[in-house]
Amino acid sequence: MKLLETLFIPKDSANDDLVQIKEVYVKNNHKIDSDTLVIDYETSKANYEIYSTTSGYIKLLCGEGASVKVGEPIAEIYDSPIIDSVSSSTNPENSIEQSFTKKATSKIKELKIEKEVFKDEMLVTESMVSEYYDNYINLGESKNKLISISPRKVNEINNLTNPDRLGIVSIVNKKFDSKKIDCNKYYSSNEFQGSLSILLIKVISDLLSTAEYEHLNSYVNQSKICIYNEVNFGLALNLGDGLKVGIIKNANKLGIKEIENRIIELIDKYIDNKLGIEDVSGATITLTDLTDQKIDSFTPIILKDNSIMVGLSGYKQADQMLTIAFDHRISDGLEISRFINNILKNLIEFSS
Repeated sequence: MKLLETLFIPKDSANDDLVQIKEVYVKNNHKIDSDTLVIDYETSKANYEIYSTTSGYIKLLCGEGASVKVGEPIAEIYDSPIIDSVSSSTNPENSIEQSFTKKATSKIKELKIEKEVFKDEMLVTESMVSEYYDNYINLGESKNKLISISPRKVNEINNLTNPDRLGIVSIVNKKFDSKKIDCNKYYSSNEFQGSLSILLIKVISDLLSTAEYEHLNSYVNQSKICIYNEVNFGLALNLGDGLKVGIIKNANKLGIKEIENRIIELIDKYIDNKLGIEDVSGATITLTDLTDQKIDSFTPIILKDNSIMVGLSGYKQADQMLTIAFDHRISDGLEISRFINNILKNLIEFSS
């Protein structure tokens, strides 16, 4: 039996260390052709598919719902049928339909779990065994129920967490009357009527292009401030399939209608599950707009490798709150206060 191909989880996004297998399209030990869809998986950014590039008999190394590290193998393809030495079933008809990874078998022995409890699973992994043990055996009646954090949430946490800067983030906010700002005359789509997001992205991008504020479009690397040579504005999107940050590249070089068209494109791709890596990677600053939720204020969390994060809250065509979270190693409260005042001043000038 010769190994012809090993399928891996590729490094699709620099921010993802873990992905979740959403669906498996082939059966263990079945013969497949080249260019066969094997699995699809989910990152914090989008869903992706993995296809075989050769024909042969496939051995799956993960199952649906499994969490897999980037770079780990998910399947192997052999030139002849696979005799699985760790098959879970005593029924010959099922022996190639269900199997255990070596680590899962070892874990089962260590925790003294009966294999029968996994009879409905095609492939059992070590993480599945550990989760079963935590939730049903080690739980005990006196313990609270344990729920695993989803891989998508883990990736989101990793993206939002930058251990090098924890503890030195501060915020400045200012309330303003949005009725003084007529943004609607710039928009071509009714979808954004009353929303300041597009105009805000334009104004902030222009300010970050000036010598006075370019250092805010940056991140800290050890003892140095790395200033980005592009203003790639991220817009936080959550339309029912988790938080994703859509990117408006070179926003400072775009007009308001071009920014609007790009946001519409990102929303359409989100809904159709077609966001690519280029659509969600490389934000140098990000805006979260919660005015649709009609809350007074919130604290934005700075993305990894950014120095500021912008938050917009309040009520459309009424009082709104502009909040900026910032890295104290790059700026201070006085400068960010002046930055916010300049933003609001320019917003009013744009609409006058």
